[in-house]
Amino acid sequence: MKNMNLSSLLFLSALALFISSCGGGQRSSNQNESASTVENTTKNDEEISQQSKISFKVVKKGEDANGTPTNEVTLIVDGKSVLIASEDHVDFYELEKASYASENVPASAITSQKGWWAGGGHNYYAAFEKNELVVYKGETDEGLDPSKTQYKLFKKITSADLK
Repeated sequence: MKNMNLSSLLFLSALALFISSCGGGQRSSNQNESASTVENTTKNDEEISQQSKISFKVVKKGEDANGTPTNEVTLIVDGKSVLIASEDHVDFYELEKASYASENVPASAITSQKGWWAGGGHNYYAAFEKNELVVYKGETDEGLDPSKTQYKLFKKITSADLK
């Protein structure tokens, strides 16, 4: 329902901009660009929604001489991907929703990955905040209580980021 109201508001804003720019006389090229930008922004924001299929994909890129892994963490949105990070010294696995609370991942998270190697690691989770898809990262260590993991905003994802 909120997406529908936001979509309607964005459509009406774009329509108002278009109508006001049509008022007699020639348009400058800047006016054309502005109308186009509003239209494209509206389309891009609507492409990623809470109905989108979203998951992490981790690809192991190799190991050093000691067997320490290197991975690429990618977020997949409706079959398109965006690189989140390249991580050395961490092996990843999907964190099950039942384990979110024990790792201080909010219940509203869509998907989460836990990375661990030799006593430390990184956790990532993706969630929607204010209709934006965001990725958070938290640092973990064997000496710390995982339920107290602190997360920081790592990346905002737009449809322009997806390939």
